[in-house]
Amino acid sequence: MNYKGLSGGLYKPLSDRDVAIIHEASLSILEKTGITYESGLENTLDMLEKAGTAIDRVTGRIKFPRDLIMAQAAKAPARVMLYSRDGRNDLDLTENKVHLGTGGRPSRFWTLPPADPAEHAR
Repeated sequence: MNYKGLSGGLYKPLSDRDVAIIHEASLSILEKTGITYESGLENTLDMLEKAGTAIDRVTGRIKFPRDLIMAQAAKAPARVMLYSRDGRNDLDLTENKVHLGTGGRPSRFWTLPPADPAEHAR
């Protein structure tokens, strides 16, 4: 069985309308409220400002025009590959592919104390 990118896309907890509402709200938040940033990003701020974002260097807030966001999203590649060193474990991140991983971090396991059987009898 091929476990590299099982077919997905069947679980859809949101309707198309719900997705559109969330998308519109996200664009509105980025455009009207923006995001905050920390010091030390002057080069990045200059680049974003040249691209058309509104930078408030006093309050430390960046606001993104929705047209800029949509234009940049349209430039994203349709297919993204994460290549392994040997080619045997490449991950194709194409739409509707499902992968399971640790995100590059080691897994954490917690050992819980054994349950007291007497508590389950109550």
